[in-house]
Amino acid sequence: MATLPQELGTTPGFIFLDEPLSAFDIPRTDALVELLTRGQIARSFAQIFLISHSRSFDPSLFGYYVRMEAGRVAETNLPQVVAEIPLPIQSEAPAA
Repeated sequence: MATLPQELGTTPGFIFLDEPLSAFDIPRTDALVELLTRGQIARSFAQIFLISHSRSFDPSLFGYYVRMEAGRVAETNLPQVVAEIPLPIQSEAPAA
């Protein structure tokens, strides 16, 4: 939070964290996950993206998650959305 440019009077709507837990022990991991899910960081950003190889926290603490294995989605709680593409309406050509 201290690195955000407060003088601009605005903050971005998201934060992207790439491997912030890589050198953390369990208590520090728990503290950061708490900040990201219920603490100051969660209240400051509409979207939080966390990339982590750590399995020392429960991913279900986050609103949505995707767990990857071998480049494929192994587990997710993202909603399944089926896009319905409307077919073009074909009008009959007027009789000549």
